[in-house]
Amino acid sequence: WSRGLGDVYKRQQSVYTVYFDTPLIDTFQTTAGYIEDDKISKIQGKTATVMNRRAYIANVKLVEDTGQEKKYSDRIYKSEPNMFDVFTEFSYIDVAINDGDTNTALIGFGDFLLQFKTRTMYLINVTQDIEYLEGSYEYRGVWGEAAVCKIPQGIAWVNDYGVFLFNGNEVIDLLGKKIDRKHWQLFMSNADPSIAYRPITQDIVVINKGINGSLYLYNMITESWTLQAGVSTGYGVVFDGIATNLSLIHISEPTRPERIWCWG
Repeated sequence: WSRGLGDVYKRQQSVYTVYFDTPLIDTFQTTAGYIEDDKISKIQGKTATVMNRRAYIANVKLVEDTGQEKKYSDRIYKSEPNMFDVFTEFSYIDVAINDGDTNTALIGFGDFLLQFKTRTMYLINVTQDIEYLEGSYEYRGVWGEAAVCKIPQGIAWVNDYGVFLFNGNEVIDLLGKKIDRKHWQLFMSNADPSIAYRPITQDIVVINKGINGSLYLYNMITESWTLQAGVSTGYGVVFDGIATNLSLIHISEPTRPERIWCWG
């Protein structure tokens, strides 16, 4: 109480501000989406792909906080959303670890990430925050990225056991009963096959660098195989990755090379 003019007492009122929620304070974690101390300073991988606003990298070698290098041949690391060069210590996918096999290729199609090892292909669903294994396919692995190709209908790949296509729903054996397995084994000849796509004719092209002068064509329209002979590889058939396995081969007429490339 306080005395005012005319001996009239007036009540002094105090004003209070009540906070029902703590005021928000921006930190590095809230703005960047990850903890700075969890960031991997240096990471290298033998295969990678980009999908769903993230980069996925596998068969990695990274440098830990102690400065020591460590290798994870069967682990997949994923980047932060929209930050394709930022990988954190705890953001990774482990599928069938310590199985004696290594990651050889990664590629995405639709809602799925296809993880290839030497012997097995793993189909990983990446539609949710936590990825989960949709299925595993024995004898569907590949030796490297050059054996995998993206085409309009899905993902095609080749190995010693045949040519396969994942169309978003199932894995299809394109070889089937159309080519004698003995002929296929002879064509493979224990070499590393490569695959490509010719969009103008919608042909999947299978090349064995160990056999000079022949290749297999699978037409997506007629669903038929053709053995193409008389192919000159004078300029060399070079495949060095999903996005860069572009090469020139000569069909029928060496002076007019036809460009066969991997659509991806």
